[in-house]
Amino acid sequence: MSLNWKMPDEFHKNKKHLMYKNIKDDDSADVQVELECLIFSTMHIQHNLTGEMTEEVLIEIERRLNLLKGIGCLMSYSLFDGTNHRTIHTNLESVIRYWGLDTNVSHLSRTAWNKRFIKMSEIRPYEFKYTVQEAKENIAKSDVTQADRIMAEMMEAKAKAETAELDTPPAESA
Repeated sequence: MSLNWKMPDEFHKNKKHLMYKNIKDDDSADVQVELECLIFSTMHIQHNLTGEMTEEVLIEIERRLNLLKGIGCLMSYSLFDGTNHRTIHTNLESVIRYWGLDTNVSHLSRTAWNKRFIKMSEIRPYEFKYTVQEAKENIAKSDVTQADRIMAEMMEAKAKAETAELDTPPAESA
């Protein structure tokens, strides 16, 4: 089943820049990363983002966002300023900014969503078995800390990239 979404007409008339970037003359464009992240997050949030925006509704959505973030199931995007990466998770600011977003995702009551969340957050035995096995293998390979091992791998990859030779020359500019 496809994930379909639609914004209210008011956005298309007055807030098109909040929905799209790189809008071209042929009306093709890219969806803003914040909106795209929220669209995909609706699959886990499973709450209606249309209708009246009340404090009660926003509290429930924020609760779901925090729980999903806590188990690592909340969509995010990364901003890079040339030096540092900053990860931004779907948050209440995005929900309020794009209020009116309508998707074909089912909307669950608090009770139904809680049951789904408990099931989603349980550690599955086969996943745990793999994680334990991988951790034991990594420990057996080295007597350094995980952070030191990962940093060494990153530095090795960086050194390879800096000394790599091109197989084919870059295209000449016209």
